[in-house]
Amino acid sequence: AGCCAASGLCACARATMADDVVPLSAVPILLQIIAQPGHPSREESLGMLCDLVASSFGQDGMILGDSVRTSGGLLTLSWLLADPDSELLKLALFLVANLSSDAVDGNSHLTKALLLQCGTEFRLVPCLSHEDVDVVTYSLASVQNLSHDEDWARVIVEHGAEPRLEELVDHADNGAARHEEGGRLSQG
Repeated sequence: AGCCAASGLCACARATMADDVVPLSAVPILLQIIAQPGHPSREESLGMLCDLVASSFGQDGMILGDSVRTSGGLLTLSWLLADPDSELLKLALFLVANLSSDAVDGNSHLTKALLLQCGTEFRLVPCLSHEDVDVVTYSLASVQNLSHDEDWARVIVEHGAEPRLEELVDHADNGAARHEEGGRLSQG
C-alpha cells in the first residue's frame, strides 16, 4: 500500500471493499461516478481509485495511468482541485500527485502533459495556500511530481507559486530547527 492507505484517506473505500480487489477495468466506471457532483458514491469511488493507485506500480501503474487518461479522468481530477470539500480535495490531490509520479506510472509524462492542457495549474496553485495542512501537503507532492516536467516547472513559477513554496520551505526549516533545539534542551 502507499501513502493513501497509510494516511487513512481511503478508509471509506477500504471499509466497503474489505478484502475485495478493484479491477483495473473498473477505472472508467469509477471516473464516471466521480465526475457526478451529486452522486452518493462519489467519495467512496475516489477512495477506491486512491487505493488502486496506491497499490499500482510497474506495468499495472502504466495500465492504470493509461486508463485514467483515456477515460477523461484527468480533466475530472483537475476540476476537483477547485472543490470546496477538503476531503474530496485531498483525495483528488493524492491522485494527481501519484498519477504524476514515475514511480506509479512510467508514462507519467503523458499525464503531466494532459494535466497542463486541462489548466490544472489554475486550481493547483491556490491549494498551496489552503487552510487545511493536509491539502497543502498533497499540493506540495503534486507540485513536486509535476515539476519534474520542464513545462510544469515553468508554469508553476509563472503562476506565482515560487514565493509560497519558499515560505513553506522556510517554515519547515524553522520547525526542524526548533525541534532540534528542543531536543538538545531536553537532553541537558
